[in-house]
Amino acid sequence: IYSLIETRPREAQEMVELLAALMRQTLEAAEENLVSLDWELETVKTYLRIEKVRLGDRLTVRLESNGIGPDWAVPPFLLQPLVENAIKHGIAPKPGPGAVDVFIRTVADRLEFTVRDTGPGCRKAPALEDREGYGFSILRRRLENLYGTGFSIEQRNLDPGGFEVSIRIPQQKLESALALNHA
Repeated sequence: IYSLIETRPREAQEMVELLAALMRQTLEAAEENLVSLDWELETVKTYLRIEKVRLGDRLTVRLESNGIGPDWAVPPFLLQPLVENAIKHGIAPKPGPGAVDVFIRTVADRLEFTVRDTGPGCRKAPALEDREGYGFSILRRRLENLYGTGFSIEQRNLDPGGFEVSIRIPQQKLESALALNHA
């Protein structure tokens, strides 16, 4: 933000407003185990607008939820660390344009979240634990606490380049999930 103040003051102001919105969203979800898919998507869109100001035309984003209803239960900040990693490791370090795609779909009785980038991928195939940063390891622990073994995470390099992470969680309406958690 500081670097934008003198050269692009309107964008600096927009970044401050977006950052404030993201902070409010973070505080809203601080005590929640589950939020609506709609809330989660709005939070990701706020984060992506920040990155779009920062990266400009270098970043293209596609977000597809294929008509999935907004009232499905998801852990807060399920997608944001995945999108952040895609931008941080896939798009930002490489010169020129790149894309991040976010797909949400139902698979049997699961919600599947896939985040894909057009970056260089993971050159070396270290153990999963070695690839996980702080945000991703927190996400994994949160999913374990919520779903036990009832979730999955898959990571893979794409050919000819890029990286993809897919998470599957049980499909449940927010109202029903909250009622179960309070019982």
